[in-house]
Amino acid sequence: MKIFRRSCFSYVLLGAAGLISIGGMGRAAAAAGFDPRAIAFVNLYRDTCMDHLNKPAALRSDLDGQGWQSVPSQDASFFLQGAPGRTWAVTKSAENFVVALRDDGICAVFAHSAKQGDVELFFNALVKSTAATGLPTERHPDKVLQTSNGPVRYTSYVQGKPESKVRISLALSTTSSTTANVQAMATLSLIRGAAPK
Repeated sequence: MKIFRRSCFSYVLLGAAGLISIGGMGRAAAAAGFDPRAIAFVNLYRDTCMDHLNKPAALRSDLDGQGWQSVPSQDASFFLQGAPGRTWAVTKSAENFVVALRDDGICAVFAHSAKQGDVELFFNALVKSTAATGLPTERHPDKVLQTSNGPVRYTSYVQGKPESKVRISLALSTTSSTTANVQAMATLSLIRGAAPK
């Protein structure tokens, strides 16, 4: 695999990768005209952050075992937001992604480019599918933040009973700006302590 540098998005990999599916519908969704990068982004989030919830060592082992290269430390700070942790450059569906795992347990997936509406559609469908298992899920009102690259839409959910000692936070930030270094970022973290009354 060949590594190249692309603006602040840093080191990304060139290579071929098969289209993975979201809920078994990836190929059908791509054939229906949905952005394959959006499908790959949400699937990568599911396969890394969600499937390895509270298992950071297993996630590190899986990513290292697949041969994904670490993002160099001088560039990793952007994806880790200055916190200690690790990052990997991942290529799926001809798009470049970064998976970040902070030492505090926050897991994030970044896409340099992916169609905003499709990312939001598939992310919300993924969260809804987990809520269908009976896990209490609360969606917070969406927010639109103004940035130097244009508006960023922020969507967030909390899963788990309010009285639970540990709940799950799932969040998505997206933009359609072509000047943004990242068009989509999805995070997963644990909230410790019951919800305030």
